[in-house]
Amino acid sequence: MLFEKRRLIGLALVAALGGGVVACDSSKSEDETTANAEAELAEDESAEGEASAEAGAEAAPSPEDIPLEDLPFHATGPVAKVNGKDVSEETFNEMVRHRAARLPEKVPAQMLEMLKSQTVDLAIDHYLVESTLDEARVTATEEDVEKLFSEFRERFPNDAMFKGYLQQMGIEEGELRQNMARDARLENYLAEKYDLEVPADEIETYYNEHTDRFTRPDEVRARHILIKVERGADDEAVATARAKAEEVLALARADGADFEALAKEHSEGPTAPRGGDLGFFAKERMVPEFSEAAFAMNAGEVSELVRTQFGFHIIQVVEKREAATAPLSEVSEAISVELRHQRRTQLFQRMLTELRESAEIERIDDNITVNEKMAAAPSEMAPGMPQMNLPGQVAPQQQGQKTLPGQQGSRQLKLDPSLQP
Repeated sequence: MLFEKRRLIGLALVAALGGGVVACDSSKSEDETTANAEAELAEDESAEGEASAEAGAEAAPSPEDIPLEDLPFHATGPVAKVNGKDVSEETFNEMVRHRAARLPEKVPAQMLEMLKSQTVDLAIDHYLVESTLDEARVTATEEDVEKLFSEFRERFPNDAMFKGYLQQMGIEEGELRQNMARDARLENYLAEKYDLEVPADEIETYYNEHTDRFTRPDEVRARHILIKVERGADDEAVATARAKAEEVLALARADGADFEALAKEHSEGPTAPRGGDLGFFAKERMVPEFSEAAFAMNAGEVSELVRTQFGFHIIQVVEKREAATAPLSEVSEAISVELRHQRRTQLFQRMLTELRESAEIERIDDNITVNEKMAAAPSEMAPGMPQMNLPGQVAPQQQGQKTLPGQQGSRQLKLDPSLQP
């Protein structure tokens, strides 16, 4: 039977779930609301790029459609024997197909050899893990799968980055959930064999040794209404925008004014659908003119017109909070998730090492043919050739993953483009 895509993704997800300094903010606090709001703004900015990625994905050939002879290398027979049993060419070739869809036309000969060797290693690892889980009769419930999926999904700051990662991996969200069934089995195996639980004293030690990562600066939560002024606008256009902004300002300062409703109706910025809500932000996150005005105001106040390179802003400060360090009780669950991720990765590598050491492995390189037409001399390589990751080496943190809550940078998502320097 051909190597299924859902199984191919498995090891990649294990590596991704365990890699990087990352955790999910499970607290249902105002910070979470802020993160969600900022994430939506990031989606606004990335929508065009996402559409381009989708167009590129549609234009790219499907991995299953690539003929064997067009692959950088392919197997004509088993690529290895593990305890006397074959690691099939179908498994190997399916892995190669998924890499080939993103390879350039020419690859240095040395890199081809390296990729070939690493793909054999991955095929062997896959066989060892799958056979071990089958022999141990490990199962996973729907709840196990959903838990793993939620952890994985929440490691991306917004939906656009999550979808972009799926496009890079060449799978749909439904397939990802199916992939998680296999990874949930592995999770259960690691938990039973090695214990994945993180002791409370380890969580406290981590917190005490990384307190700076849970400290935030002075922050303001504000709403704003933007009346745009295009770059290079003439005096008449500027005057027209100012007049419109002054009319809205009068409405915003009237007794009983609903600033949120006014922002939805009049703002020309991407936060308009949310009533201009920017969430909490540090002073350096906005253009200087905007930050100076916002941080000089008291909660509940509405600013005069603030002119920036983007136009005229009307700001309402909703809330202010001083710099502080999040207490352990607030971040302990997130730390636990992070340490569990780290432990999972370490134990997975330990598992592979133990399986390899106890197995009789014979590589059969003679069954692998390298496509010499793809081997490039250094002079044939285009400058800036992208890095080529093998399955299991792609981590979503490279796609804009979240960091630990309270950590400097944990909210460093793209904010309103009409406010950024």
